[in-house]
Amino acid sequence: MEIEHQGCLIHFRKSLNRKIKSELNKIANKIQGMIIIETPDISDLALERQIEDIMEPIREQYGSYKEDVMKTFDFDDYSEASNYIQDLRKKAKNYPKAIRRYLADRFFNIYRSLILYMHWDYKDKIQSNNNLSESKIGWCASKSEKRKYRTDIGFFNHAISRIKNLGKI
Repeated sequence: MEIEHQGCLIHFRKSLNRKIKSELNKIANKIQGMIIIETPDISDLALERQIEDIMEPIREQYGSYKEDVMKTFDFDDYSEASNYIQDLRKKAKNYPKAIRRYLADRFFNIYRSLILYMHWDYKDKIQSNNNLSESKIGWCASKSEKRKYRTDIGFFNHAISRIKNLGKI
């Protein structure tokens, strides 16, 4: 029997926020460089104000991209969320390259595991994140045991060693 992995919404949201913040910082740095080249004698305060004036609509635009993605988790039905994601794929073609690539690599591939809790088979049986299980591992396991579970190979090796040790009583 194959077990489906439940993706964690909290970690996905944090990861998306980090990506957007990183992109906004890159844009702000480019803008700062252009302003300094155009007006080298500008004061620090004037520079900050000018950057903020330029960055405000850009931040709002990136905020709307984030809202579009996070709206996926507002649905109550798995099929509605899946349909919305198909529409989001089309809409994302107009997003900036970095956000498009991030969504292609980190969201569209795994979205099923992120919305698994909406599926009727799992309704009210699993949480929308896996923090509870992560916390249990974090509280109970030693550092070396945590490292074993980081990769599939580590988990497999750990399971095999446990099976071999069952014979030794």
